[in-house]
Amino acid sequence: MKTAKNLVALPTALALALGLALTLAACSGNDNTPTPVETKPAAIATTEAPSPVETPAPAPAAAPKAGDTVLTMDQQAAAEKAGLKTYPLAHRGAIVFDPTKPFTKALRAAIAEPVVETVKAAGESTVTSSQIRPFADAASEATGKTVLVIYPLWIQDKPAGQPASTYYGAASSVLVTLFKETSSSTLKGAIANTEAWVAKQKHPEKFVIVVADK
Repeated sequence: MKTAKNLVALPTALALALGLALTLAACSGNDNTPTPVETKPAAIATTEAPSPVETPAPAPAAAPKAGDTVLTMDQQAAAEKAGLKTYPLAHRGAIVFDPTKPFTKALRAAIAEPVVETVKAAGESTVTSSQIRPFADAASEATGKTVLVIYPLWIQDKPAGQPASTYYGAASSVLVTLFKETSSSTLKGAIANTEAWVAKQKHPEKFVIVVADK
């Protein structure tokens, strides 16, 4: 038989148990701690490097042709590669010529230019053939031909006070006295005399006459 003391204790135990249960339920329902969310590393956008753009190689420059003026060593080399030769100009560059063909007007002008300048610089002073021969020799070496340069020479063979006479003749180291043998008071006469002298040579085809006048 339950005693009064036991009857009083039972409700008290039940009340404590019920209160504990309610407290736990309340704690469980009011838990505001966020549930951990699994995070993944953000994807890094990758950009592929652009394909290199191929720059087309420049078209090779056209090879110089006879009569052209070249200014660089590369152009000169290109001319020689094409079987041509170059003759240096008095001031800048070189003229291209074909050694297998007759002298062009441009080549003759290039050979004559320094001679004309020398004669003009001398004024009415006498320009001897020894001053002109180096130009003829340089042209001969560069072209493979024996170049004879006809130029004007002023000779004071008149009475004092009168202008000097102009004579024309050819100069070349092939013959020191060539001017004397080909000289004339006219350019036309000097050309004829020089041509006649060349015709007497064993290999006249090896000679080229260049006129350096004005």
